[in-house]
Amino acid sequence: AAATFPLPFRGNGASASFEIEGRPSSSPSDEPHALLSTVSPGYFDVTGVPFLMGRDFADEDGEHSPPVTIINKAMAAQYFPRQNPIGRRLVFGDTPEDRPVIVGVVADFRRESLDRAPEPTFFIPYTQFALPFMDLIVRSSADQTAVVAAVTRAVRDVDRDLPIGRVTS
Repeated sequence: AAATFPLPFRGNGASASFEIEGRPSSSPSDEPHALLSTVSPGYFDVTGVPFLMGRDFADEDGEHSPPVTIINKAMAAQYFPRQNPIGRRLVFGDTPEDRPVIVGVVADFRRESLDRAPEPTFFIPYTQFALPFMDLIVRSSADQTAVVAAVTRAVRDVDRDLPIGRVTS
């Protein structure tokens, strides 16, 4: 299981402008732009998206550790052509917390819809970019009804008042 926002194919995605450390933009209209996802460690394993280089987020990538990000192949190709992006920093502001280092590159996958080519996307661990709303995704070979019941019990064991929204396959 993993947590994510946005849920793939829901059309409620987020995006952000940024700079690449050492490559300042000449104006705000020239700033690079990419889709943004907040995910938990293990998200790429659950969704079956392979790593092309680098590493996944880890439990150690928390709010008090250096900021990290993972980018997809489309983002690497567009903003780091013929370069290794691992170790490079994206810049969102003036503080160190606004400068995550790229620790991994994952394969492209269709996030918005099946008829849209993958777009440059970066991922931030939810422990460093907390949102008050996240979706839980689960991969299992078990019967869907049994999985839903088990996940519902697990959520209730953590917090009986936590709302469980629409459950879909």
